[in-house]
This record gives sequence, structure tokens and C-alpha cells, in this order.
Amino acid sequence: MKRVWHPLFLLGVIFVLGACAGSVVTSQGRAHRPGMPETFDFAAARGEMPTVIIGDPFPGAKAEVTRAVSAALERHYHGAPTRFVARIAADPGTRHRLIVMFDPPKTLPAAALCGDTKALAAPATAGASRVLAVFCERDLVYSEATARGPAPASPDDPALGAMIGAALTALLPSIDPFEDLD
Repeated sequence: MKRVWHPLFLLGVIFVLGACAGSVVTSQGRAHRPGMPETFDFAAARGEMPTVIIGDPFPGAKAEVTRAVSAALERHYHGAPTRFVARIAADPGTRHRLIVMFDPPKTLPAAALCGDTKALAAPATAGASRVLAVFCERDLVYSEATARGPAPASPDDPALGAMIGAALTALLPSIDPFEDLD
């Protein structure tokens, strides 16, 4: 009897994973400087985080994308209450800022986002499936994260919020990776 249940169980697992495969979001983060979690919390403690959104995954719906990204960031940030305030471009002299770029070129270094973002232009790609988030202090990268998942169908699609949330979670490690915990 054990041999009958085992293949049926595996078949059920395969069906469940197959049904969920379209909604999987993966992310990867990298801290560049010690003290990153504390620095972000310090910057966000003012109640606002300047946020630049580059790229337009839904041409003609930039305002809706901006609202959706800001709402997803606020929903997934677990620090002090913070509004992620969208800017068209952040002055490189702005002390702290968050940059979110849809479908960035694979060869684009994160440091390029901490400079003059006016010079960066992402192609308007319908339904972006990758996002790069970078936290900058002036022209220095503090941390970066990428997330990829299924291309959202609209700014209101939960897939967009999941991708932004995954990027923010990877961007902000709860423990400083440079800290020796031994």
C-alpha cells in the first residue's frame, strides 16, 4: 500500500507546483557597505524616502505605476512609517534615495543608478519581468537587489506588488551582512 500512495503523492506535488509556477518571484540582494539596515532606517525615519522610478512597463500608465510601486514599497517596508515619494529624477546630491528600474540592461552597474538618473532611459517594455532596486547615499551604492517574476498585466496586478516587495525585502537585510555575529 505504501508504494501506491508514494507515486500519487508525488503526482499531487507536481500538479501543485505546476499550478504555482506562474506566480513564483525570485530575488537576490547584495549589501555594498556596512551598516546598511541602520542607514536605511535612519533615512526613512524622516517619514519620506525619495524614490525614482525608471522605466514604464505599461506605456501611458506612468501615474498608476508610480502609485502601485509606492504602495507596494510602503506595504513591504517594516520600519518606521514611511512614504516612498516618487521623483522624476533625484539630484545626485540628495543624501538618501531609492531607485527602482524596470527591466534594466543586464550590464548596467548599480552605481550608475546613484548618479544622474536623468541620463538613464529604460526602454518602454510592456509587462516588465525584472526590477532592479538600489539604495544610494549620495553617489554611493549601499545595497542593490533584483527581483524577477511573471510579467504583470497591469499596474494593479498583484504580480507587480510581489516583484517590488521581493526586491525591497532583498534590498534590506534584517541583519547587517558585514556584522560578525560570533
